[in-house]
Amino acid sequence: MTREIARQLSELHSLDQLFGTVRPEVVMLLDDGEPRLKRNASGDPDEEVDYLAPERALAVKKPDPRSDLYSLGCTFYYLLTGRIPFPEGSIGERLLKHQTESPPDLAELCPGMPAELQQLCSQLLAKRRDQRPQSARAVAKVLEQWLETSAAGEKVVQTA
Repeated sequence: MTREIARQLSELHSLDQLFGTVRPEVVMLLDDGEPRLKRNASGDPDEEVDYLAPERALAVKKPDPRSDLYSLGCTFYYLLTGRIPFPEGSIGERLLKHQTESPPDLAELCPGMPAELQQLCSQLLAKRRDQRPQSARAVAKVLEQWLETSAAGEKVVQTA
């Protein structure tokens, strides 16, 4: 699912457009099971803070494609663990955690999770944009390689 969302973000970014905040509420499954991002999804605006990139919350820097990747990382974290990265606290406290804290370790929440997925999720959730993958295409490629090698029973080396 995350790979397909990353591909859609890559297409959008190639048109010099940003999605905004990727979160479960904006992903719909088509009849064939394929995920699609939907724009203008209604939902609780308070929940958007749980997926908001640090730079978007501060409004200090103009968002760029890596802002979408942070929210993709929050959604990926949710898909992997069944919980958002920072589930506790007021809106302000959760926004601050996105600025300053690392989410609970995936290895502790999901023992046995492949290291490659943990590493990719951590990169997507980097506080600084320059430490995140540089494109949604790179994220999709890493996930594609992981899927191919895991299906073949091999270990993938990540290069995001």
